[in-house]
Amino acid sequence: RRVEAMRPRLTEMVDRMLDDLAGASSFDVIDGIAGPFPIMAITELLNVPESDRQHLHDWTVALTAFDELPIDFEAFPAAGVAADAFVAWADALVETRRGDPGDDLISALIAAEEDGEKLSHDELLAMIVLLLVAGHDTTMSLISTGLWLLLQHPDAADDVRDDPSAAAGAVEEVLRYLGPLQVASGGGRWPKEPVELHGQTLEPGTAVRLLLGSANRDPDAFDDPDRFDIHRTDGRHLAFGKGIHFCIGAALGRLEGEVVIPAVLRRFPHLSLVDAEPTWRASFVTRQLATLPVSTSR
Repeated sequence: RRVEAMRPRLTEMVDRMLDDLAGASSFDVIDGIAGPFPIMAITELLNVPESDRQHLHDWTVALTAFDELPIDFEAFPAAGVAADAFVAWADALVETRRGDPGDDLISALIAAEEDGEKLSHDELLAMIVLLLVAGHDTTMSLISTGLWLLLQHPDAADDVRDDPSAAAGAVEEVLRYLGPLQVASGGGRWPKEPVELHGQTLEPGTAVRLLLGSANRDPDAFDDPDRFDIHRTDGRHLAFGKGIHFCIGAALGRLEGEVVIPAVLRRFPHLSLVDAEPTWRASFVTRQLATLPVSTSR
């Protein structure tokens, strides 16, 4: 409910971003929209000052550098510094909200802790860092990949541009077809009892990596799974996980995609891709474009 109430405010924010790009003949979607917008949205949800956004962006970039392959071990010291600064910032923020609560998510989490939901102080800090780090990187991917896919499918782009109700279906199909998180996070899952899978036995305690991207192309769950179809009604994707591992930021990620993607297509009706072949980040965990240059002219 808190996230859905943000829809008008997020719409205003993306309109201002697009105003700044209105006179450009071309721009990079990630630098101009998909990169900065998630940080703006999450700080709005947390009621964090705009002056903190650049720090949060820099810390997030440093902490997600290890999704790249091969791993850049020289980036570890910078990540450590960023982690320390990030946690100190979150710690100060929680203490401020304890003394002066407001109508924001952090205040609500603190109240839940005090009502017996057993969120410790460290868990509150971890929740804030998780929302900012995971919510920034994955939503940046959702917005940029979504626009890339729609520009490759002009009929679908027209539907999203002309019909506001089509945006939600488009976001769900982007999440299924090429979701930001291709591998379940957290280091793995562990079966509690023997599991038979394709002639192999997974014994209790064996670490298993779950490939969400593969599950979302399962022909037993989806009709013609390699077809991009924003009007699809079959199956339920696992882009946000499931059960106790379901993503806490799912509602916000969905809302950002539903607000940003159609707004861009409406503002730039002749938007087109500059490069025939995109450049992807070399990552095992995420599926993320490195750049997405587009042209705004016919």
